[in-house]
Amino acid sequence: MGKVEADLTRSKSLREKQSKEFLWQLEDVKQRYEQQIVELKLEHEQEKTHLLQQHNAEKDSLVRDHEREIENLEKQLRAANMEHENQIQESKKRDVQSTLAFLIDLFHGRIIFLPATMLVIHDVFLFL
Repeated sequence: MGKVEADLTRSKSLREKQSKEFLWQLEDVKQRYEQQIVELKLEHEQEKTHLLQQHNAEKDSLVRDHEREIENLEKQLRAANMEHENQIQESKKRDVQSTLAFLIDLFHGRIIFLPATMLVIHDVFLFL
């Protein structure tokens, strides 16, 4: 019976030793996994920060491109408006010159008076 008790005690001691060893291994694995989780979270945050910075840089670049395009379009619009205004001024100048030429001809008697002509002259003076 003493031998059985000794075997049981030794067996119990071995099981306790194996149990402790298993718990240590389990704790070691747990710590490694926790460390990996911390490292992955840190890596994730760094990648997230990098992607956010990259996104903001691209967005800023697009905003600058759009602003430049708007400035160019505004310049083109101003140039077109100036050209249109110049054309209007040239048209008015030609109309005035034509009217002056007509009045000079009228003054020198080169034009025959007709009632319809008088209406045209009257309309031209209203225009001026």
